[in-house]
Amino acid sequence: MRSINVVFLCNLGSRFPLMIIEGLLKIKNVKVDVSHTFYYLGKPILKNTPFEELKEKLLSCDYIFRSDNQHFVNRKKYDQFIDENKLWKKCVIIDFADSYYIRDKKNYKNCLIYFKRSWLMGCKRKTPPKRKKAFPIQYAILEKYITSIKNYNSKKKYNILYISSKRLKKRMHDFNKGGVYKVLYERFLNSLNEFNSRTINTMRKDIRKRFELKTRRFKTYYELLRSNIPNSLIGANTGGSHMDIFYPANENNKWIEYMKLLKKAKIIFTACPWNHDGDSRTWEAMSSGSLVFMDNTLIPTHPFKDSKHVFYYDASSRKSIKEAIKKAKYYLMPENESERRKIAEKGKEYALKYHMSKNRIKYVFDCIEKFRS
Repeated sequence: MRSINVVFLCNLGSRFPLMIIEGLLKIKNVKVDVSHTFYYLGKPILKNTPFEELKEKLLSCDYIFRSDNQHFVNRKKYDQFIDENKLWKKCVIIDFADSYYIRDKKNYKNCLIYFKRSWLMGCKRKTPPKRKKAFPIQYAILEKYITSIKNYNSKKKYNILYISSKRLKKRMHDFNKGGVYKVLYERFLNSLNEFNSRTINTMRKDIRKRFELKTRRFKTYYELLRSNIPNSLIGANTGGSHMDIFYPANENNKWIEYMKLLKKAKIIFTACPWNHDGDSRTWEAMSSGSLVFMDNTLIPTHPFKDSKHVFYYDASSRKSIKEAIKKAKYYLMPENESERRKIAEKGKEYALKYHMSKNRIKYVFDCIEKFRS
C-alpha cells in the first residue's frame, strides 16, 4: 500500500480538528504535517511544521486538508501560496462550521472535494440536496475519549442526562419570564406612531411562532423538564468543557468532569442544533456506555439501528419527544435494567467498531476515490 502524504491546514481549536488529526495519525500509510499544533489535555497530538518548511510539503503532498475559513484564521499567506502554485485541485475542504449551507463558495468551486459537517436535513429530515462534490461528514469518537478516563468507574447515578449550554438556559429563562416578549414589544412599539390591540395580538402570535420551542435542542430540553423524572440532570451545564479539552487534565478540568458525568447516566438524550446535523455530544455519549436516545441524523456509513444500538426520535416534534420519554421511563424500570444495559453495550460496541476517528478519515479517502473515478 503506497504512502499518502497529507498537509492539514487549520489553526482554530475545536473537537473536530482533533478528530481529523487523530484519524490521520491512526492510518498507517498516511503521513501528516499540520500548520498548527493542537493539544489534548495539555499534550500536543502533533507539532506544527513551520511555514517555510511547510511550503515544500504543500507542493509535494498528495492532498491538502483545509478547514473552513471560520476555523482557519490568519490563512492569507497559505491561500496565497496555494493560489500562486495552483494547488486548489488537491485541496480537500472540511467545513466544521455550524451553518447548514456552504459558506466558502469560492473554495467549494476551486477545491477537489468538499465535506460539510452541519448538513442541511430540515425539520422533517428530508434527503440532503445533491451537490456534485459536497459530502456529509459526522463527528466521531476519539480514542483519547476512552483512554483519558479508562480507570474511572462509576455507578449509574442519574436516570436521565441531557447536556445543554448557558445560551440554551438563558433562552429558557427568557421564555419563562417573558423577557423575550418584553424586549420585542418595546422595539416594536417604539417603531410605531400608532397601534391598536389587533396589531399587538398579531405581534404576539408572530413572537410565539418565532421563539416558542422552535429549536430542536430547546424542544427536547423543555419536554424533559416537564417530564419530572427523578434523579435526572436536565440541562446540566458543561461550562468551558469544549475548550478545556486542550488544557492539562487537573482536578479543575471541565472536560474530564464532563466525560465522567456521561458515565454516570443510565440514559442520555442528545439533539441536533437548529434544523441541521452535527452534534458532537451524541458521539461522546456513545463512548460512555449509557443508553442513548438520539435525534434523527444523517450518518453516511454504518448508521445505528433503532432499538438495537440506540433509540431514535425526532427533536422537531414534541409528540416524538414525548414518546421517547415514555420509552425511556420503560427502560428505567428495575425489571428492564438488563435489557437497557444490553442495548447500551451493543451501541457502544458498534460505535467503537465503526465510528472512531480513523473510520471518518477512511470515509474521506473512500469518497475521494469514488469521486475521482
